[in-house]
Amino acid sequence: MRKVILLLVLTIIFKIIYSQSEIYSGSYPLVHPHGAPTDGSSAAFSTTTFTGYSIEFNPALLSLNKGISFNASSQKYDLGSWWFDHGYYSFIYGGKSWGLGIGYRYWEMSEAEYFDWSTYAISVSSGIKISRNMSIGITLTDVIDRYTYDTSTLATDLGIYFSINKSRQKVRRKISLPIITKKLLTKLAFEADRRKPPIEIGIALRNIGPGWQKSKSGFPVDDSPKLHQTFNLGLSWNPIATALTRFSMGVELENSLISSYPTMDWDGDYRIGGYDEEGHIQAFGDYNNSGQRETAHLDSWFKSILTSWADDWFLGGDQDLAPSDKDTDTIIGGWSWNDTDNDGVVDLYDGEMIRTHVEPGSDGWGPYNQYGQKEVGNFDGSFKKQLDSFTYRLGTELDLTRYLSLKIGQILTTSHKEKVFTYGFSIGPPSLKYHFSKWINKDGFWAWDQQTFHAIEINLSKFWH
Repeated sequence: MRKVILLLVLTIIFKIIYSQSEIYSGSYPLVHPHGAPTDGSSAAFSTTTFTGYSIEFNPALLSLNKGISFNASSQKYDLGSWWFDHGYYSFIYGGKSWGLGIGYRYWEMSEAEYFDWSTYAISVSSGIKISRNMSIGITLTDVIDRYTYDTSTLATDLGIYFSINKSRQKVRRKISLPIITKKLLTKLAFEADRRKPPIEIGIALRNIGPGWQKSKSGFPVDDSPKLHQTFNLGLSWNPIATALTRFSMGVELENSLISSYPTMDWDGDYRIGGYDEEGHIQAFGDYNNSGQRETAHLDSWFKSILTSWADDWFLGGDQDLAPSDKDTDTIIGGWSWNDTDNDGVVDLYDGEMIRTHVEPGSDGWGPYNQYGQKEVGNFDGSFKKQLDSFTYRLGTELDLTRYLSLKIGQILTTSHKEKVFTYGFSIGPPSLKYHFSKWINKDGFWAWDQQTFHAIEINLSKFWH
């Protein structure tokens, strides 16, 4: 009973501290944070190492947890005249080869006088070992978004965990140092940690689902946004894993599983659309005569799981362009540029753009639009473009005596030109740990000067040992 009371007191103290403190000052991120236990190492281990956030990161990891664990985190984002509160709580119980968990996340905007800008999510998760080195898991999440007309959706996370373990036997290594006595050496003898295999691989499909399912306010559900679907592949290497010290290096690749296409000429006829989905001529139709949609669109969620790996470099064609305040003309090219003053700059008001009166694609067909933007041949079909669309997370962790863990990492997003540097630490016994992490990002449009995250993680099973 005393242990239960201690748990409740710690949780209340934690909530009071963070409800009164201002943790972060900056603007909304392009790269989203995960949580204090993982962000110190840039979340590079989110798919391979169990934490209280594994319910959302990789549910297969729940099978690695033994006993009961509880996680509580809260942070505040101050955006000047208004600010966001963000918190996450999880409760996980693990058996011999399985684990169950429930998580609750909230995202609220305070000082909102005219609308309710808040999102809540509750998750139920399960992970199970299917072999000695492999686990699978699934998470079901119901998200309620009050800002978008009180809409609700059911999302699914799928996870796989695989470990490569060369040896599962305990190994003792004797150390001979003159300044350490034999008795002390015996207490500090290095012993192989069988719980941390040398190589770990994690795969997660996050927020998979058909989109918003219902709207309590009666508004059309199609007007509501979809969750961000991602594929995450993580690899961690633990070259040092002993009873006292563990050093780990991790890398994670993240790919958005949402295939989006601007207005593009898929069949090379220099025209956008003009047909219906069955290939019949239709004025202002969105499709070409082969049934491919050429106006801007998104693939369905299940189709995006495959096409998202090719939408940036293999699928599509030349793009129909226009300035942000103008509409496209549904024609690829049709104008030539005559640089009359030889300054290398398109001067629209000097009559440098000349319309070409020939059949589209024939000799003499201009490659530009009327605004001087090149459209013919502007499709970049290089695989490098796909690689640039990925988010890369690199991180290292050094665990000392299991009471202190030091973390450092970096997040790279080539397409958005962001480089986020991260660091943090965890301190405390296995039964009660305090996590601190900080992000530093001075690149990109959504640059966060600094972000600081805190969390308390309680493993109830350790109180009984």
